[in-house]
Amino acid sequence: AYADQHLAIRPHTDMALAYGMLGHIIEGELYDKAFVEKWVLGFDELKAHVAAQGFTPEWAEAATTVPAG
Repeated sequence: AYADQHLAIRPHTDMALAYGMLGHIIEGELYDKAFVEKWVLGFDELKAHVAAQGFTPEWAEAATTVPAG
């Protein structure tokens, strides 16, 4: 009742959705850089891992059936 959207993903693909969203957030630098700098350990390693694995919304779409857009 309170949601704007419902993402009906394929069962057991919630991590694929999370990685696709994370890839978009990191690539677009849509995160609070000051917060990450101060509070997040291992962000550079996470960023490198997400880039190396090719986690994108398009990649997640193939796994989850949720449109990348």
